[in-house]
Amino acid sequence: MQAEFVYQQHGCVRRTTARAPDGEWLALTFWESTSGAEDAQTASEASALWRELMGAVESYSVSRYTTLD
Repeated sequence: MQAEFVYQQHGCVRRTTARAPDGEWLALTFWESTSGAEDAQTASEASALWRELMGAVESYSVSRYTTLD
């Protein structure tokens, strides 16, 4: 997913994943701009690869944060 979809999105700076002891996953993606993140979200809705991944995921949520200056 990261190589075939996320890193192909304009403005993606970095992405990392982590897993908690209880099996919960975290995917953290850094974007050059808010518009890059929004464009990627729109692209994911049209992506068969993204839909396939989400079909295998029990539940997920998306939160957006901004860095502090």
